[in-house]
Amino acid sequence: MTDIPIIRSATTEDLPAVKQLFHELHTYNSTFDAHFALDKHWESVFENHLCEPSLCQRVSVLAEIADQPVGLMLLKEHIEAPALHHFNRWIEVQALYVSPAHRRSGVGDALLAYARKWSQELKHDWMQLYVTENNQVAKQFYRNKGFLPTQEIWRTKL
Repeated sequence: MTDIPIIRSATTEDLPAVKQLFHELHTYNSTFDAHFALDKHWESVFENHLCEPSLCQRVSVLAEIADQPVGLMLLKEHIEAPALHHFNRWIEVQALYVSPAHRRSGVGDALLAYARKWSQELKHDWMQLYVTENNQVAKQFYRNKGFLPTQEIWRTKL
């Protein structure tokens, strides 16, 4: 039997764990696309980004098993000018990461359930995220959770 993860909003005391999991996420993502490798100054940029004042709400979420951080999710509320009738307020899953030893154990499910609840509390109908094109495991996970591709990002080297 696997342990049930505790899902909670991260606090300032959790910053070392949040940064560690974020680093692991980008180390993993850079295996799919080198553009996701972190800069040597990423930690200060990351801390400023988490603390930047804005009109939106932002939350960092930790998943813990036996008091050990095993998953991270970053959520951001987007509120745009009402140029589009149906798509001017949404929640973005900016990051979702589960440490390798705890994948396929329900941690990702619990993190997304938290995101859905948070989104619904803010009265949003949409949640979206980005996933690297060749990360087939993540794409299947998100499909199984009801996410569908709606757009592609194309890149060319200049």
